[in-house]
Amino acid sequence: MRIRDFGGAPSGVVGRRRCPSEGVRQDFRAARYDTLARTLPGRIAQAQALEPVELSATAVADLYNIATRLCIKLGEDGLVAITADRALNSARIGGDALTNAEAQRPAPP
Repeated sequence: MRIRDFGGAPSGVVGRRRCPSEGVRQDFRAARYDTLARTLPGRIAQAQALEPVELSATAVADLYNIATRLCIKLGEDGLVAITADRALNSARIGGDALTNAEAQRPAPP
């Protein structure tokens, strides 16, 4: 399990707000794909509102990485390239090496 430091805030909290990616990986691991399909768009929107921009971009990239894996699991092949591209673009802006590496990982055929 990887731990991300969101500005020294307690785990899952950014400033006084909850981190948008909290619980998403657990939902994915637990195969709660229907829950993810409903909640990911809102969580991505929350992540886009974070400041500074690097923190926002890293959180968005993390969520799009999960969205990419979700699209693969659901057989939404047309969305895999789109979500993977958004993850990679956000990861580059965020500058987090681990998130960038995950976004560059090729999707299975």
